[in-house]
Amino acid sequence: MDNGRTQARPGLRPTSDLGFKKILASEEHKTITQGFIKDFFGLDVELDDIHVVNPYSIPAFEADAPVLGLQKTLRDITIQVVNADSAVVIQVHKEVHSVKRAVYHLSNLYVSQRNEHQHNWKNLRPAWSMNVTTHQMFNDSCALHMFSLHDTRTGEPRLPVLAQLGFFELTKTETPTPVLSRWRDFLLTGEAQDDDPSYIRSAADIISGVNLSQVECDLNNALEIVSAFQEAMEQVAPAQEQG
Repeated sequence: MDNGRTQARPGLRPTSDLGFKKILASEEHKTITQGFIKDFFGLDVELDDIHVVNPYSIPAFEADAPVLGLQKTLRDITIQVVNADSAVVIQVHKEVHSVKRAVYHLSNLYVSQRNEHQHNWKNLRPAWSMNVTTHQMFNDSCALHMFSLHDTRTGEPRLPVLAQLGFFELTKTETPTPVLSRWRDFLLTGEAQDDDPSYIRSAADIISGVNLSQVECDLNNALEIVSAFQEAMEQVAPAQEQG
């Protein structure tokens, strides 16, 4: 029955390793990346100014699999734009140290520019990170939280915004803008409404399976098995840490 939504192919979720990178790290689908950057970071960037450092690649997935044993998340995406370096990170399961991990990735993104610019400090670009989670992190109703350096006495952002750490919780429905609600619905269901922005509709089409190869299907199935294993291990990790 047609309910005005574009259906995603079963088994390829937007929040899966394969699905997430296929959507946001494909060189041929930069309009989706452009829309994500604008909606979450408020940055208007040209397509030619977007460079995906670790683009979507099946050979890369297959090369990493034997080394990682398919036991490490591959969902970290680094995007360079003219005004900032943006790290788009997705966390599917509740990790014991997920906040530490997020801060580490953001810090590493900023520090890694030193090799490029040496001591030419004026050319260092701000670093931005967005962590999309399917678990609750903060005890409030707002889905989006952004953190940067503030004066601890006054609470004012007296320094330039050199680094910004964001969390988008898919478990919550309250978003600061309507378009973020559209992103939330898509990331949870893999479906797009007819009146969604064109880039979200394109994302739904990409993971619908129209152009999905057998290799992608097989790899996705393997990654989903590992994802289930990781979830089970993360559930017992707190008890192990407590002794």
